[in-house]
Amino acid sequence: MHPLVHKWLRERPEISISEQSLWCQVAATTLARSIPLPPLGETEIERQMRRELLPHALHIRERREEIRGVLIEYRDPRKSSWRKADGDFSRVQADESGRLSRMYYDCGLYREAKELQSKTREWIIQQLGEDHQFSIRLTLFLSETLRSSTMIDDATKLQRRARQLCVTSLGEDHPLTLEVTEILGMTLCFKGRWAEALKIHEKNVERLSEVYGPKHEKTLKAIRNCAAVDYRNMDYEKATGRLQMAWESMKELLGETDAETLWFLQDLATSYLRYDDEHSTKASPQQLIQSHDDLNFITKQRRETLGREHPFTLLAILHLARLKSSLGKHEEAKKIMDENLKIAVRNHGDDHIAVIAAKTHYANILVELNQYEEAEQIFDLVTQKARYKLFTDEDGDHPDRISAMWFQVKCLDKQGKSAGALRLCDSILIALRDVGGNRLGLNHKIVKMVERKKAELVQQISPVS
Repeated sequence: MHPLVHKWLRERPEISISEQSLWCQVAATTLARSIPLPPLGETEIERQMRRELLPHALHIRERREEIRGVLIEYRDPRKSSWRKADGDFSRVQADESGRLSRMYYDCGLYREAKELQSKTREWIIQQLGEDHQFSIRLTLFLSETLRSSTMIDDATKLQRRARQLCVTSLGEDHPLTLEVTEILGMTLCFKGRWAEALKIHEKNVERLSEVYGPKHEKTLKAIRNCAAVDYRNMDYEKATGRLQMAWESMKELLGETDAETLWFLQDLATSYLRYDDEHSTKASPQQLIQSHDDLNFITKQRRETLGREHPFTLLAILHLARLKSSLGKHEEAKKIMDENLKIAVRNHGDDHIAVIAAKTHYANILVELNQYEEAEQIFDLVTQKARYKLFTDEDGDHPDRISAMWFQVKCLDKQGKSAGALRLCDSILIALRDVGGNRLGLNHKIVKMVERKKAELVQQISPVS
C-alpha cells in the first residue's frame, strides 16, 4: 500500500473532519491512480493486483459516506458558499471512477462497476465526443459489464453503436474496430444469433491473422469464439478441434495457469458435454474423465486467484458438477450444485442468466436421480419466457430457454407423461422460430431431434395396432 494511504489510516482519528476529507481523497486518488485505464493493465498479475485493492477501496468508500454525512450535518443552508457534499462530477472524479470500476469488474461486482462506468462515459462523451477512441473504449467496457450483468440487449445496442463509430472513423481493419467487432460477435452468440455471430468471428479470424498473425492472442480468442458458435450449432467435433488447437497455442503463449488460457481449457473440457444426437459423436469415457480433471484444475486455480465466490469460480464449479453427472456421479454432482447455487442466488439473484442456467442443469441432475417432482418445479420456473426478456431481441426467444424445455421433455417422458411431453415439443418448435432472427432457428439440428421425439411420443400415445 502507498505510504500516503498508511498515513491517512494512522492519523485519521486525531485530525479534523476537513483534514479527514482531504486524506480520504488522497487515499482514493492514490488507489485509483495505481489502476491503468484500458487497453493497458490486461495481464493476470495486474488483474490480481486490482482484486487485492478491493478491501481498501471499500474501506475508503465507507469513510467517505461517514465524512459526507458529517459535512451535510454541518452545512449552513443560509450560506450560498456551501456546496452540495457530493460536488459536481469533474475530470478528477471521472478519472477516479473509470479506474476504480476496473477493480469492481475484476472482482465480479458488476452493479458497482456499471454505476461508475456510466457516469464516466457520459462525462467523457460530453468532453471528447462519442466517436473519440477513448469514448469508444469506455462504451465497450460498459457493454462488457452490462453483458456480465445479463443486460444483454443493452450491451448489444452499445456494441453495435461503437462498431458503427469505429468503422466510420477508423475503418474496417483498424485494431479497435476488430476488437469491438469481436466482442459484438460474442454477445450475438449469447443471444442465439449464431449465423450472424459465426460470420463475424470467421471474418475476424482472417483479419486478425493478417494484422497480428495466426498465433496471436487476439486471433486465438476469435478462433475460440468461432468454436463457441460451432458448439451451440451442435458441430461438436469442429468445436473441439478448434478449441484443442487454440488452447495448445494459448498455453504456449501465456502459460498453463493464465486466466485466458483457463477460459480456453474450460471451453475445451465442456465441449465434450453433448446432447444425445444420432449424427454427433459422443464423448468417450476417457475424454469425459480428462475433462473432469481439467475442470478440477480450473476450479482450483480460480479459487486461489479469484476467491471462492467469484462468478468465474462458480461457473467452473457448475461445469465440474455437470461432468460428474455425465460420469454417473449424480449424488456428488447434486451436492456440489446444492452448495454453490445458494451462493450464486445470494450474490446475483434468481434472474441472473447464469443462475437460471445452473438451475436448469441442477434439475437435469435431479431427473437422473429420479427426483421428478422437484425437477418439474424447477423446469416450470426456468422455462418461463419472461425470465429471458433481458437477454433476447424484442419479441425473440433465448436458446437457454429452449434447452431447458428440451430437458423438461425428457423429464416428462421418463415418467410416462407422453401427452405433456408432446405439447412441450410443439412449444419448442414454435420458440425456435424466434431464435436468431429470420426464422433461422428452424435450421438448427435440434429441430430434427424434437421431430423424432414427437414421432416417438405420438406412437406411445396412439400405438399402431
